[in-house]
Amino acid sequence: MARTVPVGVSGGDPYMGKANYITIIVGAAIVAAVDSPKISNNSGVHQGQMVGWKCKTNNTTNGITYTVRLKDRDGDIIYTSAGAHADDSTVIVMGLNIPLIEREVISILPSGAPGVSTLICQVTLYYNPDADIIAWGYR
Repeated sequence: MARTVPVGVSGGDPYMGKANYITIIVGAAIVAAVDSPKISNNSGVHQGQMVGWKCKTNNTTNGITYTVRLKDRDGDIIYTSAGAHADDSTVIVMGLNIPLIEREVISILPSGAPGVSTLICQVTLYYNPDADIIAWGYR
């Protein structure tokens, strides 16, 4: 069963296993990519396989679209969505097989400036932890 990836530190992470989302705000005049905080600040915490994501957005003044990207701990892009996702919608993508190792970030790339009403993205990552993958015998 897939779990959601929270933002936070490891160990006694109070959000582990709860249905949280990661909020990324693209300011009114921003036209460049905006990154989330690191998914895990500690190495090796949320290791596993990302199987999907969901992004819920508000209605922006300029009606922009966006692309979801995932960067690894070195800042290299390891996943890029199809793009041109409309604002004021919920987009769900499943059936992925993206490794989560440590300290990845989610990056939102807007198609233009959102305008007065900033773009607010609530992103949920779904993943299978390494412990589950090993238990299922996939290695």
